[in-house]
Amino acid sequence: MKHLFLIFALACTIPLAAQELSLSEALFLAEENSSTAKNATLELEKQYNETQVNTYLPSLNLSVGGSASGSIMDASYSASISPSIGLSFSLSNADKYSNEQSDLLYQAAQNTYTSTMNTLASQVTSAYWNVVAAGYALEIQELDLKNKEQSLQSMKEKYEGGLATTLAVSQAELSLSNSRLSLQQKTQALASAQQSLAKLTGVTVDGTSDELITPQELVSLDTLDNLAMGTTSIESLGLSVQSAELSYAQSKHASFSPSMSLSASTDFSGTLSTMTSQLKDNTSVSVSFSLPLDSYFPSSQAQITLENLEKSIEIANNTQQSGIEDFLSSIESAYTALEQAEATLQYLEEYKAVAENNLQLTQSAWEAGEVSYAALEEIESAVSNASLAILQQQVSYTLALYDLSHLLETDIETLFL
Repeated sequence: MKHLFLIFALACTIPLAAQELSLSEALFLAEENSSTAKNATLELEKQYNETQVNTYLPSLNLSVGGSASGSIMDASYSASISPSIGLSFSLSNADKYSNEQSDLLYQAAQNTYTSTMNTLASQVTSAYWNVVAAGYALEIQELDLKNKEQSLQSMKEKYEGGLATTLAVSQAELSLSNSRLSLQQKTQALASAQQSLAKLTGVTVDGTSDELITPQELVSLDTLDNLAMGTTSIESLGLSVQSAELSYAQSKHASFSPSMSLSASTDFSGTLSTMTSQLKDNTSVSVSFSLPLDSYFPSSQAQITLENLEKSIEIANNTQQSGIEDFLSSIESAYTALEQAEATLQYLEEYKAVAENNLQLTQSAWEAGEVSYAALEEIESAVSNASLAILQQQVSYTLALYDLSHLLETDIETLFL
């Protein structure tokens, strides 16, 4: 019901034309639009259906046959109808592994589904924040262009008053031209980012409604490691061990344990004719016991197979241990990267504050004729570059947070204290 309500809400609030999207809306639309997501859902449903198969359900067959014959000369005829119903089933003590194997395959399918959806979510998240970054970059460039236009106008007024040279006016015009070129490039970058997001969501995107995430205090690395142990990546490693152990158990049972198989079938048939009618059944029951002997001989195929399966278990255990270590290492690297990104952001903000103060002093000095326009332009570029650097670092921090949340298969909120 909640899923249907979300579909209805989106249908009512999001037009098919260009629009602003939140990240949650973009993720929902991407799942609805992605054939990969749809196929992952269908594959999971198929594997679930396999777990519902009742291996003990009897087989039932029903058939009906009929025939007729007659003689024109004797004016005689006969007809018969032969209905038949058959019922059969079989039981074996080896069947106990079938359900275990089916459950393991279903768990593996669940992990594959989760992994597929996480990959899609990661792609959408990156595309979304790229649109956010491109939008902010365009706003910064528009502000820079406005400043350059004001500077050129001021320079022309100074020139007309005899307070500026022709070279200074030319430099201001060149600076404005470069700013316009940069604005065009950033406009194209935004359009390209919007197109990439639209391809994933299936709708045209005008802009975004979510803000970049401000650095906050993270939970401890130990807490993240505990979250990691419940992810499908770690569970998949455990399933590989269980699968190897199950294969060994199945092979050992087939090689050393006596097995019993029970089968039964009943067939009913009937005949109706003008001369006679009859109904009969044919029932059979069979029980068989078997004891394989090949496995008791050294260097037999059964012995070698079991030895190799034991090694497969050991390999799976080693792979699991190594995989856990690698996964936890990736968590630690992501955690360290977030801390470094936060420190870099703090440094850039301090640098921008210093640059803005310097800009005010340089502006006053330029108006007083104490410094050249080139010096003023240099410090203006420094402030603009600092703003862009802060924006890029904020985007990197936000993406790193979402990458970590996707890695841990958890919400962003759980990463903060």
